[in-house]
Amino acid sequence: MNSILSKSLASIIASLSLYPLWSFNGLVPIGYGAKSESLAGAVTANPQDSLTVFSNPAGLGFLESGWDLGISAKNFPNSYFTYSYIYLGGPGRLDAENTIFIMPYAGLNKSLTANQKIALAFYNEKYQTKYSQSYVGVGYSPLEFSINQSLLGLGWSYRINDNHSFGVTLLGSLLCVNFKGLEKLDIFSYKEGFVTNKGDEYSIGGGLRLGWLSCFFDRLWLGASYSTKIYQTPFHKYQGFINGGRIDLPSNLGFSLRYEFDRINIAAEYQLVFNDDVLFLSNTSDIEVIGDFGDENNTGMGWRNQPILKISFDCQLNHDWQIKLGAMMQRPLYTDNNFDYNTMTLGVIEYWVTSGIKYQIDERREINLSYVRGLKNEKTGRSTLGYGALTEVSSENILGISFNQTF
Repeated sequence: MNSILSKSLASIIASLSLYPLWSFNGLVPIGYGAKSESLAGAVTANPQDSLTVFSNPAGLGFLESGWDLGISAKNFPNSYFTYSYIYLGGPGRLDAENTIFIMPYAGLNKSLTANQKIALAFYNEKYQTKYSQSYVGVGYSPLEFSINQSLLGLGWSYRINDNHSFGVTLLGSLLCVNFKGLEKLDIFSYKEGFVTNKGDEYSIGGGLRLGWLSCFFDRLWLGASYSTKIYQTPFHKYQGFINGGRIDLPSNLGFSLRYEFDRINIAAEYQLVFNDDVLFLSNTSDIEVIGDFGDENNTGMGWRNQPILKISFDCQLNHDWQIKLGAMMQRPLYTDNNFDYNTMTLGVIEYWVTSGIKYQIDERREINLSYVRGLKNEKTGRSTLGYGALTEVSSENILGISFNQTF
């Protein structure tokens, strides 16, 4: 068993060195891996696999030892924005390129003692909005916004008894940013020449996630999880655009309950993401502007704290097959007054529906498929740069597959 563990750890570390390391819309994903995605991420009280280190490490105490490997692909079809351009004449529209992003992930968990478990997992995801044209409001070259993230989690859980567990995850993060097509903002920056078109730049960071999971009356499961802010090292190439040169990952918390029937689980979860922890994410366009672009007190993305409601349902049809369904609702990341910056994110989706299926290959191996649809949404606001009414439209698809094996 020790040789299996060492080989699996080596495989994970090798994979991290081979794959590009990506991030996500809103910087907190719907779920970590295909099994979680199929349940709309409502897994704080319903642990699925080793990637529970990123959602609720206490869930490790109720999992069998094993390893998990998967990949997801996502795209943003029919996403674009329009502007009326009323002060300079003529309307305009920019269509985001419908790029497909491939995102691998893996995890391994193993018992240390009868009551303690340890797990190592990584999760990669990419958020990018890219246009083939420039947005005349901010620059001359094609507009592109990319924030890429890789998370590495080392989790530990202690199971007090058959019904109660708590856990902690040490989180490591690697961010990569790249901003293009913002040339017109350069002269308004406190650090000219450090706003746009500087290529990829990386930042490392760290934080903690704490979790608790308990079962009451044999069927009712309650779980809670909290992640601290992940503190990132400063960016230098884009310090003239990023407020204070920093993009930390926001803290977040979740509360969940699950009721367990004979073959069915029904779960509900409330999650809150504290975007106001991070100046670049939270500073709004309608604040009293102090200083120039890149200054800590100047305009940022204008993202609000994000309340998210999730529900899920899974049913074990027979020994071999299980189906999963879920839904998620959140308000748009930003208000009508913060559209200019967010032509780079198009983060206006409010509703997601999710689905998945599990096939049990044998007593130790299973395969999972998931599909997530972010329902197309349109939101209208007004440009603070003088380009009139803005309309932003976005939708999303995620398709995932994972292979899971217990020891």
